[in-house]
Amino acid sequence: MATEHPHTQVMTQHRFGGPEVLQLEARPRPTPGDDEILLRVRATGVTPEDWLARSGTAPLYGDPPFTLGQDVSGVVEAVGREVTHFRPGDEVFGRIDGGGYAEHVTAPATHFAAKPALLDHTHAAAAPTATLTAWQALIDIARVGPGTRVLIHAAAGGVGHTAVQLAKAEGAYVVATAHPDEHDFLRDLGADELVDVTTTDFAATVHDIDVALDLIGGDHGPRTLNTLRPKGLLLAAVPGDLGLSPEEAEARGMRCAVVTPERVTAIVTQNGNAYEEGLGEAAWAPVLALIAERTPETEAPVREISSPEGIKWQYLHGVPEDQQDLVSPDAYAHDAALMSRPGQPEIQLDLISDYGSNLALYPAFHDYFRTSQVPLLAVWGAHDEIFVPAGALAYRQHLPKSEVHLLPTGHFALETHAPEIAVLIRDFLARNLTT
Repeated sequence: MATEHPHTQVMTQHRFGGPEVLQLEARPRPTPGDDEILLRVRATGVTPEDWLARSGTAPLYGDPPFTLGQDVSGVVEAVGREVTHFRPGDEVFGRIDGGGYAEHVTAPATHFAAKPALLDHTHAAAAPTATLTAWQALIDIARVGPGTRVLIHAAAGGVGHTAVQLAKAEGAYVVATAHPDEHDFLRDLGADELVDVTTTDFAATVHDIDVALDLIGGDHGPRTLNTLRPKGLLLAAVPGDLGLSPEEAEARGMRCAVVTPERVTAIVTQNGNAYEEGLGEAAWAPVLALIAERTPETEAPVREISSPEGIKWQYLHGVPEDQQDLVSPDAYAHDAALMSRPGQPEIQLDLISDYGSNLALYPAFHDYFRTSQVPLLAVWGAHDEIFVPAGALAYRQHLPKSEVHLLPTGHFALETHAPEIAVLIRDFLARNLTT
């Protein structure tokens, strides 16, 4: 007599709408893959992404049916054969790619951490998205530290109150906006200055802010710019409209970053380098010298990058002779014409010099890759001497399942291999954006 496969209860939906579309169904209990764990869910957090996906406002999982739930806490019931750091009976919590509204769920073991003994499952399930959002904004991107003046909007909320504690732990000075009945709570968490949103216009009273975290959106973004110091950083972790573009922020001498990594479902990159291994030694030596110290002597060789000869080299170097006619001269002639406009040489020097801020963020990119395991397709020119192939292969350090293709061409692979790259992208998205 055949043994009946064990079942589990799942809260799913077959159409977009309000909470009424959620329905309980029995499903076969999932089996963990080689790198996964089977979690007996004890608690599931409810995040803004859940109601956005449920209602169809932001169809993060495509069309129904699907099961919501990203933040979970529970007990490990089984592990895949490649999992070595967890075993059945371990209490863990983490953030997964949906499916948490269920009694059981499987997900990569790398998405979980041991649950602190001081946290019960309910509180642990409320932590992942809020904590990761605050951490990425203030620690990975802003790198707040002693003396940093930080403004946090909606500071008593899930992300906000976590951000207050993280900023204070790093030694920052925290200005928090909130309703007056939340001030004592925030003061106990360490907030240095409190703004009553019912009586006070923060844009008129708060000044000299280095880093602002906007958790509200709308007109808060543009108004927050008035509080920032020159080169201050505005971070927005809202699923809706920020209220201004990064270009508008830059025009005012500010920087702007949108912190919603959970909305990234896949990455397609061609020369989108994230590893020092990808920096070609000959091409990058003068750039790194400029980043280290900007002087007329270090500027001179970098200016050549934007010269007509330098631009043509970028387009043609590494392209086999029998394929160079695929590269339209209009492409590098047009770029050279743009670079010849008044003031452009200095603008390009500023941009290239500022690449040092990208290098500083490489570790944060690696943390994101490691924790998210986002599907990634990297298509590179095998003969590229600017971002060398080692940079594409390096993605496998943190994304072992990343797909890497090295094509027999140079830096601008699309100039010679657009049809082949289009096929790779279509196939990759078809396999990774299905629900």
